[in-house]
Amino acid sequence: MSIVRAKIVHADVKITGWNQSRVEIIENADLNVYTKEEAREIVDQFESSFSQSGSSITVRGNNHGHWNKKYLEIRVPNGFSLDVNVQQGAVFAENVDGNVDLRSNSGDIAVKDIGGNVIMRTAGGQLEAFGVEGSCDGRTSGGNITYENLGKDSKAQTSGGNIRVTNAKQSLSLKTSGGEIGVKHAGGDVVARTNGGSVGVRDCKGNAELRTNGGNLFLKDIIGDITGKTNGGDIIGVNLEGMLAVETNGGDIELQDIRGGVRAVTYAGDISLEITSTDFSKNHATDLKTRHGDIHVTIPPKMPLTVYATITKNSRWERYEIYTDFPMTKQSTNSSRITRSSGKVNGGGDEMNLETSAGNIYISDGTGNSRNRKRMRSGNEYWDEKEHEHGHHHEHEHEDCGC
Repeated sequence: MSIVRAKIVHADVKITGWNQSRVEIIENADLNVYTKEEAREIVDQFESSFSQSGSSITVRGNNHGHWNKKYLEIRVPNGFSLDVNVQQGAVFAENVDGNVDLRSNSGDIAVKDIGGNVIMRTAGGQLEAFGVEGSCDGRTSGGNITYENLGKDSKAQTSGGNIRVTNAKQSLSLKTSGGEIGVKHAGGDVVARTNGGSVGVRDCKGNAELRTNGGNLFLKDIIGDITGKTNGGDIIGVNLEGMLAVETNGGDIELQDIRGGVRAVTYAGDISLEITSTDFSKNHATDLKTRHGDIHVTIPPKMPLTVYATITKNSRWERYEIYTDFPMTKQSTNSSRITRSSGKVNGGGDEMNLETSAGNIYISDGTGNSRNRKRMRSGNEYWDEKEHEHGHHHEHEHEDCGC
């Protein structure tokens, strides 16, 4: 395997693939000197060294206090891989068809049009990858991560930034300690965790496992099963096909155009659910619970369900009711604080359990005449905002890579 290895102390490094059969290395430096003689003496003593062993080429960069800025440009033929380590500086690789391993202690790293797998590590910079046929594994201690057009299973982890992924053919594992996570067009499973921001996933062909300790969850156009939890935000889901299990400790849950079973829990908020499935043979078991809020459910007029609805009041003087477009029977209870109704809708089917501690329950048949149907948010404002940010980012893509 042909490989270029570079160990650079202090320089920005750019590696580009080309159609020549040789490796070309160009080194430039800005010098803080007063005479040509002084410049020549510094260059002769501290310029980078180059060596070759078989198909392996090694570049070693030296450092000198007189450098204002040092630049290293490397051009490699087809079939080469990269192993680059820079102590201080940015790294950019483009049009390389082998594997790429890029590391910097304090600089941005960016890759574009890579034929193999990519590894990126930086202790203090941004990570960007545009067009990677293999897998992409990026980690930074203090910056944003942006991926586009990934071919295989990929990972991203940052301790202090946002993560954005667009067009991933296979699975994703994403983690940030203090930022937002956004995924659009994923062909496999998505696992996304953040300690301090919202999570949005749109157009996912696999399963999604999402968690945030301090933000909202936005879910749209997902085929697989979903598990999602937030400790302090709303959950909005639209056009979801698989089984859904979501929970929030402090926010509303709004789910529309749902075609699978649902378990949704909030400890302080309303729950709204719109079921649109036409395949009644699927599992549509539903369990909705809130301690302080209303429950709104819209189901197709012909869907067979067995519905149980319960309201527990904080005191017997509170006035909360169960409103339904379907025939249901009020059940007797041993407490004046509990209101309970049940019924077999269209002959009965999967169980639908609805429970609230302080709120009304509304069950609608989805027709225009229903007074129990609630208008819900689409979540489009989130995606519109991200599209605007995405377009602005592309305007500065090459400027931001630092090379």
